[in-house]
Amino acid sequence: MELKAVAQVALQEGKGLWKEQKVVKSETLNSKSYMATVSEVHSGDSLTVYNQEKNEFTRIYLPNLRAPTNAQPFAYESKEGLRRRVIGQRVRVEVEFSKKINVKKF
Repeated sequence: MELKAVAQVALQEGKGLWKEQKVVKSETLNSKSYMATVSEVHSGDSLTVYNQEKNEFTRIYLPNLRAPTNAQPFAYESKEGLRRRVIGQRVRVEVEFSKKINVKKF
């Protein structure tokens, strides 16, 4: 239990592994819920949704889920199973956490 407490303090203060990571407060997460339409399925754990209110496409990843990569068995089945269930559907997106990814330009 002690280790979890130390890790939580490091996360909140932005130390160690969490130095570069932006921490989102839980009260702001509650406001990050919106309705969107699923427009594309990239894999068994990632898809693109269209938010009509903001007129923007957003790529989202399903949390706590690891789908097989393209080289692994059942990758196609994983993607197609998700695609059949959600493509074109109106869904409610609830943001559990947000992470900014820095893209290096070559």
